[in-house]
Amino acid sequence: QQQQQQQQQQQVGSPQKQQFIIPLHEPFAGTLRQNEIRPNSSLEVRIEECLRPGDVVLAKVHANGERDFVLTTAEAELGVIRATCESSGAEMRAVSWKEMRCPASGAREGRKVAKPRQR
Repeated sequence: QQQQQQQQQQQVGSPQKQQFIIPLHEPFAGTLRQNEIRPNSSLEVRIEECLRPGDVVLAKVHANGERDFVLTTAEAELGVIRATCESSGAEMRAVSWKEMRCPASGAREGRKVAKPRQR
């Protein structure tokens, strides 16, 4: 019986390991530190090449800070999910894990793009 319970738990997944995405319906304050964007990168991360003001970012709460939450986008599934082109104002589309393209102007801008989620 214990083996059966373990097998069921492995199939369903442990509740402690399940991740939930909770949409926020009001502004949320958080800090995304430079070293929490791509912590395993061997190159220096330039924030302006990863995200910009106005981007919608899928991030995970990493820790409680003194005044707000410390966020991370260190996983492939985390990062920019919506961005607006600076030149045309159109919504950009991801072309790779590190770049988005404007369909109106063709402009390309660097971003830390979130890996598309399975629905």
